[in-house]
Amino acid sequence: MLKHLRRFHEDEGGVTGLETAIILIAFVIVASVFAFVVLSTGLFSAERGKDTIFAGLERARANLEVRGAVTVADSNASGTITSIAGVLENIGGIETTGIDVNFDVRTAETGIGRFRFQWMTSLLLDYDDLFLNTAGSFDRVSRKGTERGSPARGFFETKSTLNTDWYWNDWSVRLGLRYLSSLTEECTGLVEDFGQTQFCSGDPDTNTLDSVIYADTQVSWRPSAFQDGNWTFTVGVNNLFDEGPPICFSCDLNSLDGTSYPIGGQFWYLRANFEL
Repeated sequence: MLKHLRRFHEDEGGVTGLETAIILIAFVIVASVFAFVVLSTGLFSAERGKDTIFAGLERARANLEVRGAVTVADSNASGTITSIAGVLENIGGIETTGIDVNFDVRTAETGIGRFRFQWMTSLLLDYDDLFLNTAGSFDRVSRKGTERGSPARGFFETKSTLNTDWYWNDWSVRLGLRYLSSLTEECTGLVEDFGQTQFCSGDPDTNTLDSVIYADTQVSWRPSAFQDGNWTFTVGVNNLFDEGPPICFSCDLNSLDGTSYPIGGQFWYLRANFEL
């Protein structure tokens, strides 16, 4: 028994520094390879997700829209509605292209303060609805520069915003201009059916919703001596010159496309912001 214990006590072999370094280097290599695989998989998944999003934006499938007129029927003179007949058609796809142009220029401090100019413009080059026909191909309907009416939606060729900011000590003033290009809507089946074709600005089949420019302004005060300048007080008005929206004969809501134009009249507001 003592001989076995003595032999065990004399065997003091261990891991040398060289062996430890080899094991550590191997571990680092394996961990690096594993991290590279995980990172590459994540980047690939993100890239595929981005491709999917852009593909969906470029060509959207399985959308429903109303084709033709919607008819409401009643059974007697009481006005009770008995049926609503409308045809929904599956859109084969949407193809659209456009350009966004943005500029942001800021000046250095001058004797009369600082200035900032922002110009943001969207140009619609194409917007086509695709409908599957009996031949198995697609019929194209261009929406560029048109007003759908029902449901209300405008496809502006140009939408542009220009903001000019002036900063002077604790004060700032903004003047903004919003431009919407003209739209064309169909008059057939609307005012034309009631003999009111003089309302159609184009030929008897179309009406033009004129381009419009809205002016907005606001004045802000940020007192630097009050609570470390964390408060900002603003007074402003949208649609400064009370520009009215163009009349839309084909729209559902009171001759107004509320998805494209604001409700007529000025909109005044007061705002107080506190930054933590």
